[in-house]
Amino acid sequence: VSPLTTGLGNEHPVENGFAFLTPYGLPYLAGSGIKGVLRKAAELLALFPDEYASGTDAGHEPHTMLDVWWLFGFEGPGCAIWPDHQEGGAEQRRFQEAWKLQLAKVAQRPDLPEFIGRLALSPERRKRFLTEPRAFLSELQEDPTFLKSIHTRGSLMIWDAFPKCSAMVVEIMTPHYSPYYQDQKQPHDSGQPTPIPFLAVPADSAVQVIVQCHPGRIPEGLDWKKRLQATFTFASKWLGFGAKTAIGYGALELDRTLMEKTAKEAADRREAAKEQARRASLTPETLEVEAFQVLFEKAKAQPYNAQCPFNDQRLGFLKKALGWQDVPARKKAADVLEATLVWGMPTKPERKKEFKAAIIELRRDAL
Repeated sequence: VSPLTTGLGNEHPVENGFAFLTPYGLPYLAGSGIKGVLRKAAELLALFPDEYASGTDAGHEPHTMLDVWWLFGFEGPGCAIWPDHQEGGAEQRRFQEAWKLQLAKVAQRPDLPEFIGRLALSPERRKRFLTEPRAFLSELQEDPTFLKSIHTRGSLMIWDAFPKCSAMVVEIMTPHYSPYYQDQKQPHDSGQPTPIPFLAVPADSAVQVIVQCHPGRIPEGLDWKKRLQATFTFASKWLGFGAKTAIGYGALELDRTLMEKTAKEAADRREAAKEQARRASLTPETLEVEAFQVLFEKAKAQPYNAQCPFNDQRLGFLKKALGWQDVPARKKAADVLEATLVWGMPTKPERKKEFKAAIIELRRDAL
């Protein structure tokens, strides 16, 4: 919903570069950069839920820092609670107070010991923290050296994203105080503005962000998709992706229609895989019963007609089923044939007797 620019600090003949994927020349957003924005958004949602939760479509419990660690990993100096990340004063106190509230919430989580068990800790610390998970949280807060020593990978992997655009656009930034910025001269209003062009992906371009989650790296019951969607909604609207986000660049909006379509396609693939696995476990005779059942469902959509092709199909299926050795399949065949007789009985008396005798015969071994 706004132009997107990234990689302005890359080397370029005109100073302002752009992130193009080598060797293809495609503009892209690095997956690591996307993940960094999402992590920042998730941390803000966890630390300040009252301020930021309204910026999401969340229909679940508020984030906690433990959710952030499960999804994005734990990298001491990269965490929002790292002391150097705050400028001091009121802002630092704000983060510290929020972290104290988080301690109580995270301590209540039953999956905290499981998370601690995955960390690379000394045997003594591991034993103590598994026995007293609150001690782990307290040490994180009180000992920056310990906080810096913890490194663990999260469950999410985010791919590089490629905006879909037929052409790029040229944007302009116009610093008015170049002598002050470059030569440290006294700034004044008579300075000459210097227009500087840079490339951007135009607004209204689509970009597909692909996120994978390693199921073995999250605890059971953590709905990572809902939490990620809430995080992405907030990050897209309030943080932005790429460069110059503070002045409105890189704002995205979720395409709900595409997300629903993608979710439906994924569900259809899962159902198809289940059906394929189910059919693979069936005998050839049982598959033939199911195929005949489909024919019967189509035939009974119309009133019974003694001259309809289904009568010949039914007779052929009956003769084939009598030659089977698969007892469960013979019983299923008898059940389906009996249902067809309820829908439409053959007109010839001898054919009626043949069907009834065959059904008894197909069920004989099952009894």
